[in-house]
Amino acid sequence: MLIGHSTGGLTCSLWAHYNPGEVSGLVLNSPWLELQGSSIIRTMSQPALSQLARINPKAPLPNIDGGYYTRTVSAKYEGEWEYNEQWRPTPSFAVRPGWLSAITTGHARVARGLDITAPILMLASTRTTITARWNEEMRRSDSVLEVDQIARRAVQLGTNVTVRRIPDGLHDLALSPLPVRTTYYDAIQQWITAYGWAGITA
Repeated sequence: MLIGHSTGGLTCSLWAHYNPGEVSGLVLNSPWLELQGSSIIRTMSQPALSQLARINPKAPLPNIDGGYYTRTVSAKYEGEWEYNEQWRPTPSFAVRPGWLSAITTGHARVARGLDITAPILMLASTRTTITARWNEEMRRSDSVLEVDQIARRAVQLGTNVTVRRIPDGLHDLALSPLPVRTTYYDAIQQWITAYGWAGITA
């Protein structure tokens, strides 16, 4: 059973597609299945990004992380979680052309449709709030990915996909406030129970 969040959700999906029969199920927590904006932006930017990735794959790109997601989860600000800031700095680690090119190549592959045979549960918030300035709605929505967009992409992963939307969920649903993450874990448990996977608990 693979569980992947955000970029990890994209990686798990591609791995399951290219390694059929290796997993019994796939749980995706707000998986990054498409570039923010639209597939048109991804398609138009891909040639230039690929060229930059060949020339200087490790060059840091401009960092646009305003720290708003950190504000919603970190106990140093208004969240409830303490974590190693060397592993998760603010602003986030630099985005590099080689890495981003690999991500958008993965997005393009998802857009063409995958053939994952294992049951898939995709969970995401019901709302997105991505703005250049702080917005109080970021406490009750995904401030990183466009959730309607990833919900549409999720059904292209395979033939057995369950989509669950979690009201007031943050980008990482497992880091959302307690009532929200309880709903998140309950949804996983219901899905696990439906398939009769005894001995697995969320």
